[in-house]
Amino acid sequence: MSTQRCRAILLGVGEPARVVEIEAGLRGLQCAIGGLIENFARIPLGRGTGRTADLWHDDESRLKDLPENRTVILPDYFGDIAGPILITAADEGNGETYSLKDDEIALLLSFVEMWPQADLGEGGPQ
Repeated sequence: MSTQRCRAILLGVGEPARVVEIEAGLRGLQCAIGGLIENFARIPLGRGTGRTADLWHDDESRLKDLPENRTVILPDYFGDIAGPILITAADEGNGETYSLKDDEIALLLSFVEMWPQADLGEGGPQ
């Protein structure tokens, strides 16, 4: 039995955003993030499509004392996120996670470049 895969954007600590392929579903999200997941923000991907970009991070990032990653700036969210951030596509109606399309990836990559990365000093991520 083959496992479904989906394309997502991973923003690692101290790293540029990059496109990754993950296993679809909860397990794939948790593996990409490295822990329990929390959907902390949602960006609409076009009018009338029902598709959104869902932003995920480790729900226990502060408890684990993960290094700061980026300041996420959105109309409905503003805050510093620790640990890796994963962006996937989703359907607002059924909550399913889907692979990002090429045009969505291009749009999101240009968007996340504007989010300031944390200053990790000379040592980089710990």
